[in-house]
Amino acid sequence: MNRVAIVSKPQKEELIRLLPDLVEWLREHGFEPVLDRESASYLIGPAAAARGASGSIVAGIEIRDRPDLPAA
Repeated sequence: MNRVAIVSKPQKEELIRLLPDLVEWLREHGFEPVLDRESASYLIGPAAAARGASGSIVAGIEIRDRPDLPAA
């Protein structure tokens, strides 16, 4: 499965609406989304995105700190 890194600019409220559709489309087309914490916070909430170390899976989403992107 190919991985796609999604990195978002902070304070872009339209991502609450756009990212779920993008993640769904990627999965349907055989891609594995990897999100930075900012992007993940739009999908699963800031508290959930803050949990765990970089590379952890929270609510089915792999979260990476920006220095770790792209993941191997």
